Amino acid sequence: GAEKLTFSPDGKTVAFRGPGEIRLWNTETGGEVAIPLGDLSAGFRNIPWVWALAFSPDSKRLVSGTSKGEIQMWDVATGAALVAFAKSKVLRARALAFSPDGALLAAGTQDHIHLWEVDTANELLPISIGHGQDKPSTDSAELLELLVFSPDGEVLVSGFYNGTIQLWDVKTGEKIA
Repeated sequence: GAEKLTFSPDGKTVAFRGPGEIRLWNTETGGEVAIPLGDLSAGFRNIPWVWALAFSPDSKRLVSGTSKGEIQMWDVATGAALVAFAKSKVLRARALAFSPDGALLAAGTQDHIHLWEVDTANELLPISIGHGQDKPSTDSAELLELLVFSPDGEVLVSGFYNGTIQLWDVKTGEKIA
């Protein structure tokens, strides 16, 4: 999504995304944690831009997706790097979501939804979100912008820039509607 900031579920932390860094602001203490993602002196073209952020349901972890295809989990209290789910330009995540129980992480890229088990970082079968053709869409109207799990964690909803919404069965990867 296009939002530059994301609130944690418990409301105690705001994550701001910018070029080459994530900033975490504690709403209770006013304290800040900066997470640098690259060398800002390398120039705008060479630093990773944060495209997506998602807090875990317990608000203790944050996952970021960057323009360089890095999907990384962070400790919210310290800013320390935890698990790296991806480091591939193919996995430029435009949307990220945790399942309600925090067990799964979903990342939406140009032509797939990728699912990982959070504890093991094992990737489950990717879901092809094909737009009726075999090649990925280059139409910006068809870009995936939003991922949301149903409250029971069994359905994943994907929303696209053009207003299209799709529902997916998390266990099978099949399109429901």
